[in-house]
Amino acid sequence: VATVRAVLTKLPELIEEAVEAKINHILKIQAHCELLIAKSQDVAERFSNLTYLHVDGNHCRPAVKRDLDNYLSRVASGGIIRLDNVGWEGVEAEADRVRDVCDFVAGEADYEIWRKR
Repeated sequence: VATVRAVLTKLPELIEEAVEAKINHILKIQAHCELLIAKSQDVAERFSNLTYLHVDGNHCRPAVKRDLDNYLSRVASGGIIRLDNVGWEGVEAEADRVRDVCDFVAGEADYEIWRKR
């Protein structure tokens, strides 16, 4: 009981420390990132020579196809592509496009990681 009370009395301090740590993490990566709030197809033209592409969104085939149409050619040779939810029908139906231009790196039932040739 005493331990629980001690934790509860320190809770505001612990929350503040956690929030501060998160803010510091965000500020460190902020210099290397730009937050874009947009549909992926609307910002594709802004990118070239990507070193990492994470495809995870709407899992229906037309959406996966659109993302690969817009971004696969923008990944540089040697770049990493992660396909999430490869077990979903829509993702699996388009996954061969990645497999045709990449070498397998790692994966499990729900994702695959590839390196572009």
